[in-house]
Amino acid sequence: MTKLNIIIKHFLIGMGFGSFFLLGVQLSFREMVEISRSEFVVVMLASGLIGLYSCLFRSERLNFLIAELFHFGLTLGTVLFIAYWFYQVTDWRQYLIVFIVFIIIYVLIWLVLLLFTNREVKKVNEKLSQNRENHLN
Repeated sequence: MTKLNIIIKHFLIGMGFGSFFLLGVQLSFREMVEISRSEFVVVMLASGLIGLYSCLFRSERLNFLIAELFHFGLTLGTVLFIAYWFYQVTDWRQYLIVFIVFIIIYVLIWLVLLLFTNREVKKVNEKLSQNRENHLN
């Protein structure tokens, strides 16, 4: 896969997760949700940017723990900035709620990605086993 394809893939995956969880969080706090055009655009761009942060895990120069710390910090910073800018989150109680919701969503996304990755690894291993069996016969 080319670098451009990887960037586009991560950006679009980020947009998908971001839009899904933004709507889910908003619906959990309100019965009806209205999203402005500017909010939509900014959330899509910020979510895509967060998706790009996951390219850190592809780096051969960073070990997983360092990549995770950078990813977590950049993602949290982006979320807090958007919360301040669009949702007027200004006091520590509101930031605490945003942080708790962020942690829950962060863990959920990691679990989803882990499940998909495990499924893909299993498929690749099965194909390798089939190829090995075909070469032995």
